Amino acid sequence: AGYCTINSLKEIPWDVVKLGGEFLRVPDVKERGEIVVRDAISLVKNLNMRIVAEGIETKEQVEFLALHGCDLIQGYYFAKPMPIDEFQKSAFED
Repeated sequence: AGYCTINSLKEIPWDVVKLGGEFLRVPDVKERGEIVVRDAISLVKNLNMRIVAEGIETKEQVEFLALHGCDLIQGYYFAKPMPIDEFQKSAFED
């Protein structure tokens, strides 16, 4: 929770960096957002960390993130937020 400055990436030994989905949702700055996301993924990977994108809603966003090596992707595209017991039940229904 909270926020992170670029400076903290070099000072704090993070394991995972979370990237908000708003970078890919705002149509007016979509191209700039994609540049930020692509380069953020590259930066995090070069620092030997993992990156998780949150708030992902469309197939196009998933494909873009997968293409650029995002480690984990979460959001309404896959499922709504739910309690752990409901998740576990749905995960084993198949």
